[in-house]
Amino acid sequence: MKLYIYRILSLLVLSCSKITQPSNLLPKDKMAELLAELAIYNSITNYYFSTDTIYVIGNQKDIFAKYGIDSLSFQEQHHYYKTRMEEYSEIIDETKKIISSQLELAEKEVENTKMFDIDEFLEIKTDPLLEEEIDALSNSITKKRELTKLFNSVKEIKENPNP
Repeated sequence: MKLYIYRILSLLVLSCSKITQPSNLLPKDKMAELLAELAIYNSITNYYFSTDTIYVIGNQKDIFAKYGIDSLSFQEQHHYYKTRMEEYSEIIDETKKIISSQLELAEKEVENTKMFDIDEFLEIKTDPLLEEEIDALSNSITKKRELTKLFNSVKEIKENPNP
């Protein structure tokens, strides 16, 4: 009887330890892109943005849908790659490269965006002929500030990448 229980427990342990490849496994490069997008998304959502800004960026379901998977499938695939350390290391290295390139693009965008003095806008806004143009510039300032927040969050990911 003890031998029978021992064999059953051994079979359970051995069957649980083998992780099979998910049927819809993303290639390593796509998994790296997905992890980078998730890391940036999670970083953005940790900062305060207005609800419409987050909506424009999307949500995790949209990111998963872009790659043709859902959150459960992602968890299975992520776990599968994590059990293969060499492949997972390559994925993480590629994820870091993707985030770095996104950071460089954000830095260039911030450098190319001029910051205007809001007090000057408030003085000029009293002119009804310029009001529409000023509103457009004011929206540009808001976008610049949100872009700066995005830049800082991407920079934080680069300094401390934890996908």
